[in-house]
Amino acid sequence: MLTPTQALAVIIKLHPAAQEMAKVIESIRLEMEGKGISPARAPVVIMRLLEVESKLRQLGADQNNPIPWIPL
Repeated sequence: MLTPTQALAVIIKLHPAAQEMAKVIESIRLEMEGKGISPARAPVVIMRLLEVESKLRQLGADQNNPIPWIPL
């Protein structure tokens, strides 16, 4: 379990982590506007979406390391 000080540190780090994922989703959305994604680019877009999905599923899963891709 996290102490209140550790919890505050996690909350402070959570915002940039969420913003990072939002930027990835935004870039995919902007790429898709208009014509959509070409079949040649689809595997790359799917890979990027799977990466964001994986990170979102990891958030808070481990109470001792709530944002695993960012060191506490």
